[in-house]
Amino acid sequence: VDIFGYYESEYDHIQLANKSYNFGYNKLRVDLESRPSDQVMIAGNINFQL
Repeated sequence: VDIFGYYESEYDHIQLANKSYNFGYNKLRVDLESRPSDQVMIAGNINFQL
């Protein structure tokens, strides 16, 4: 099984009508891939968002 993926973080700030808003997220994606034969590939991914 091959395991790979990435981590992504985003943060935003906006100010509207004298109010300030902060928002964002952290995301971790893990991809799994297996090739039991030359003609068969099994793959999937798992996403975690915090």
